[in-house]
Amino acid sequence: MVDSSKYYAGFCRGDHLAVYPGMNQILFAVTLTSGTGNEPITVALSNLAGGRAVQWNLPMAGAIMAALPILIVYLILGRYFIRGLLADSMKG
Repeated sequence: MVDSSKYYAGFCRGDHLAVYPGMNQILFAVTLTSGTGNEPITVALSNLAGGRAVQWNLPMAGAIMAALPILIVYLILGRYFIRGLLADSMKG
């Protein structure tokens, strides 16, 4: 007979939420925010894709708009980022 209590023990402790760390952040944000004006971008993007038939142009446009500020900062400060990585790897 197989003892399956060890499989259910992790589920009861909540280990199934630790499988995908991004899921913890989405559930935390959905739980603590009320309303549509103060939610993080991950929750807003998941709300755009809600429903049975997803129009992929809306979530993809939202994802590009969310990534655009980070990309601009990297393009402006990219050389300092690369310098920092190289300086750290050359320590002897």
